[in-house]
Amino acid sequence: MATRCLLLACAVVVYASTLFGQDPPTLKPNPTQRGKHLTPPLALEIQYNSTLPPSYLSIEGADVEPHWMWFTRFVTLPGAPAPEASKKVNAVRITSHWNGETADIRVTLIRGPQMAHEELVTSYHSGIDQAKTINQLEGYGIEPCHKRMLHSSL
Repeated sequence: MATRCLLLACAVVVYASTLFGQDPPTLKPNPTQRGKHLTPPLALEIQYNSTLPPSYLSIEGADVEPHWMWFTRFVTLPGAPAPEASKKVNAVRITSHWNGETADIRVTLIRGPQMAHEELVTSYHSGIDQAKTINQLEGYGIEPCHKRMLHSSL
């Protein structure tokens, strides 16, 4: 009986020494977490109405659905013809998405009585601290938006 207890105690000590003598297991990073750590904190600074402060749209990693923001308080150009109700611009929508090196920016118009139609104005790539004026909006009777991508703490 004493021999059995001694053998059992030895087996427990040997097992415990191999179990606790190893380095603790490490967790492998989740692919979505890895993408977030590689993406610097960025935002688009958007000036769409000179009487209002700029708005900020965060830019997330390539593994995250693109963020967007729409503006209804944009400025129409003086003398621009008033479109018919079905063609009325209700909002300007800006979408941003980080592609790993630059941000993909899309500018669209939301039209119609139920805001049911979306029309592409322009799309482009933007780097950090690159300012851009979206002059294509003038063709729709809207004062151009100014935007700049910058580092952010949003």
